[in-house]
Amino acid sequence: MTLPKKSRKVIVVDGVTFHWTRGKIPENMWVTVQHGSGHGSLLRIDLYGVPLPNDIADGIRFALRSGWVPESAGEMFYLGFTDVPKHNRFVVRSKDSPDFWREF
Repeated sequence: MTLPKKSRKVIVVDGVTFHWTRGKIPENMWVTVQHGSGHGSLLRIDLYGVPLPNDIADGIRFALRSGWVPESAGEMFYLGFTDVPKHNRFVVRSKDSPDFWREF
């Protein structure tokens, strides 16, 4: 699945190009990220507030360290944003239960 061209933006993280788009519901905001090739698995980062480029880049780096392989086909990888210091800003979410968090 490729992100729609109309609303996608480009971000380069450590020399690799990614496309991203944001979604919004009243109480939350998220971004969906995909490798710049348009192929592979998606990354969803749930945020609180308006996503800044630095937040998105940090989320991509965290996801890569946590096991997301953007060039490989597979299920969406979920991250949550947190301001709890021990979490280092991001935590990996389970696709099956939005209330389950796995710390890295």
